[in-house]
Amino acid sequence: ISLGKLFVFDFLSDLTGLAAVFAVPVTLAMGAGAGLANGSVAAGLLISLCAVAFGLSFSKLLAVGVGALMRTKRTRGEMLLAFLGAALGMTGVLMGQLMPLVERYAAYLERARWSPSGAAAYALAYGLRAGGAGAFAWSLFVLAAYAAACVALSYRIARRTALGKGGGARRAAIATAQESERDENYAGWRLPFVSAEFSAIVEKELRYALRNAQLRVIALMAVGLTIVLRMAPMSGGTRRTWGMISQYAEGAGAVFSVIYIFTLVSPISTNLFGYDGAGMRALVLSPASRRVILVAKNAAVTFISLLLVTAGVFVASSRPRRSTRSSATGFLYSSRRVYASASA
Repeated sequence: ISLGKLFVFDFLSDLTGLAAVFAVPVTLAMGAGAGLANGSVAAGLLISLCAVAFGLSFSKLLAVGVGALMRTKRTRGEMLLAFLGAALGMTGVLMGQLMPLVERYAAYLERARWSPSGAAAYALAYGLRAGGAGAFAWSLFVLAAYAAACVALSYRIARRTALGKGGGARRAAIATAQESERDENYAGWRLPFVSAEFSAIVEKELRYALRNAQLRVIALMAVGLTIVLRMAPMSGGTRRTWGMISQYAEGAGAVFSVIYIFTLVSPISTNLFGYDGAGMRALVLSPASRRVILVAKNAAVTFISLLLVTAGVFVASSRPRRSTRSSATGFLYSSRRVYASASA
């Protein structure tokens, strides 16, 4: 079986995915409804089919591209996933904040018909009307061009990954050899006033935290949401409502700070041994003392919490005293919870 046939089969198999099961019928129904309203159901369905083809090809391009990147540069691949997750998670919030700008500059939005989603919307809104054949043909061409480009690029990346072509494999082999030589001469961290075992465990935990995509997504979304909320204008009614309930919400900042810290460090603090490969065997069979392992792991989590709290203090509210006090309360409470396992 050729690679082309395998790629086509894999491409069509995406239609059975959970997202496609819901997205494809909705897109087709939207095109059929717009076509029925304008007396051209076939044209509406044709635009919807092109939109579905672009969606499938773009998702395949992301999957193949991220997969190839994860095989060669795992850290960069995880960072890309973190960025995409944070961007998608913040889309709803940003759209709510950007609506005034959209209404103000609505005349410039017609240029968005060059984008895939803009072309589909422009075709359904104007191309199906009487005399809109030019808009329909242009939108159809734009959608087909985007879909064809995504399919061609996805196939090229998949083929190069499967056959191992290009200079990526050679560069990876050279980098692996250099890393092996560097690892032989690497002695690890030497933290002051602690043992070598403690320093090694802290180094391992902090290096893992830098590669944890889940922690990156949560941190980016939390910081981005904080910035968006601080940029949002507060109306007079909102001020009056907050003034009425603020006397009953004393200490709410500290409570939400505790929840904030728990959410950020939960990927590490709730599964200290889940990413070691050997699991709890790292605690049982390690030559280091169990107390040293627990204290070092929890110290790394506490240090990460301190960094996140510090970032939150600088980014958070316009009242720094209250923000600092609430964040410090959350950090201290988190530290007490984190060190509880070490004292057991």
